[in-house]
Amino acid sequence: MLTALVIDPFPAARQQVTGLLELAGWGVHEAADAEDARWLSSAVALDLVVTSATVPGAADGPGLLTELRRAGSTAHFLVVTTDPTDEVRAAAAAAGALACLAAPVDARLLVDLVRSRTAAPADEAGAHDLVDVEDLHDADLDADLQDRLQAMYADALPTRLSA
Repeated sequence: MLTALVIDPFPAARQQVTGLLELAGWGVHEAADAEDARWLSSAVALDLVVTSATVPGAADGPGLLTELRRAGSTAHFLVVTTDPTDEVRAAAAAAGALACLAAPVDARLLVDLVRSRTAAPADEAGAHDLVDVEDLHDADLDADLQDRLQAMYADALPTRLSA
């Protein structure tokens, strides 16, 4: 099972991304700040780290990703922000992020991007071409993904309601 770490100071934002990844079959850990993220990154073999652009205890989300890479993380990185400015996108790219996505994250985009881009490990330098929504091609998007997500959601709904 692929393992992800979702870092965001806001529980609702973390849960949205966590829920999407879990529906896609990922094992997911969550961190609300840089301290927890650093610890989880050192304790768990991660395939993906998704961070908000701002993280308590770090200069910013991309800065934390750079720290994690320097500490030996080979995970793929994504940055999520409510305001994807050119500055945030440039910082995400410099940190080796696959993409800088606007929040709230589109389910189809996230799952397809993660599935298609995480097949190969990050290179040693951690450099990747930054992907933006406008850069995605039809091959990156699966026509029946929405149906699959809806089916997974419907299957999970009874247990969520009973909780």
